[in-house]
Amino acid sequence: MKKIIKYLFLLTGGSFILTSCNDFLDREPLDSVTPDNFFFTENDLAAYAVKHYNFTTHEGFNAGIWKNDNATDNQAATNYDKKWIPGQWKVPEAYDNPASNDPWHFAAIREANYFIETVVPRFEKGEIEGSEVNIKHYIGEMYFLRAKNYLSKLETFGDFPIIKNTLPDENEPLTQASKREPRHKVARFILEDLDQTIGLLTNNISGGKNRITKNAALLLKSRAALFEASWLTYHRGTALVPGGSGWPGKAEDIADFNIDTEIAFFLKEAKEAAKEVIGNAALMQNTAKDCMDETVKTDEDKYKMSNPYFAQFSANSLEGYSEILLWRAYNLLDYKIVHSAPFYIRVGGNTGFTRQYVESFLCRDGKPIYTTDQYKGDKSLLDVRKNRDLRLQLFLMTPGETLSPNM
Repeated sequence: MKKIIKYLFLLTGGSFILTSCNDFLDREPLDSVTPDNFFFTENDLAAYAVKHYNFTTHEGFNAGIWKNDNATDNQAATNYDKKWIPGQWKVPEAYDNPASNDPWHFAAIREANYFIETVVPRFEKGEIEGSEVNIKHYIGEMYFLRAKNYLSKLETFGDFPIIKNTLPDENEPLTQASKREPRHKVARFILEDLDQTIGLLTNNISGGKNRITKNAALLLKSRAALFEASWLTYHRGTALVPGGSGWPGKAEDIADFNIDTEIAFFLKEAKEAAKEVIGNAALMQNTAKDCMDETVKTDEDKYKMSNPYFAQFSANSLEGYSEILLWRAYNLLDYKIVHSAPFYIRVGGNTGFTRQYVESFLCRDGKPIYTTDQYKGDKSLLDVRKNRDLRLQLFLMTPGETLSPNM
């Protein structure tokens, strides 16, 4: 009898262990999320949106994005760019990382579409926890990012497929969706997304201007509309605009297209968006605007960083500068997000203005250097700056000038 009881105990214990194992194996993974448990809180939305920020920022131990002008008419380094050697500027044979290099790539657009088609219905049903203002803001960020990605496609390709939903991995729907739409329709789609964005975003969100704001959306709308208006204006009649000579599209796709109507529409949208953002973001005071000497003191202060207009281009925090609509904060101690651009800009960074660029600045009388007697020559940098446009005086450093007590 004792043996039977013992075996029953072992059997019961084994069943309990197996049941516990099954329960453990059925648990959802702790290190990843699934569609069934994500997009139900405002924090989920915020994290997904910020992951898709793809703005160009400073990075690495160099002069950052400031070096991107090297090998142009404006800026030069001590080394040369091989693309200026005949036969060396080549089209890539293949893309190692299509997501970051191949412009005909839809990953970012698909991920924005997935967010919008999943989150918007849940929000409308009240299924997402959190502040309504914040939830709407993060939805607006994804509309912004989709519009920004489409603007990049418009600038690169012109005519481009308009895809608003995620698509199944099947040949027929993918083929149908890959049809390129006329560029003015792509541009109008971008403005529609940005109108959605502007209606959802706020200018006061946790994270400040490190996150996309309503003002940033207005600025992007103005730029997108002005880009398309300018393109249609200056490429009228060519294969680069709908209906132009040699345009490869079909006539039925532009049956209602009138280029003058489109130009007027996009110019109007650009001006209205620009007017609103200008009204929301006051210009920073330039306390050296009336300065006439060549050291460009700020009133009685000899340090250039005391001038708010000058300081906003290199301050550690840009949050307090009304002209700055979107910026990235760097943090060495907490997040190890760093760059070396300010250091290299101060010491040269193997980059500098070209003579042609400097000579393009007008003198104080509004005339170029070759038609005025105000130009004092180029025997020294002080001579070069004398009587010149104040921006040249501010941003072309000369020996003895100081940015701040520590610089």
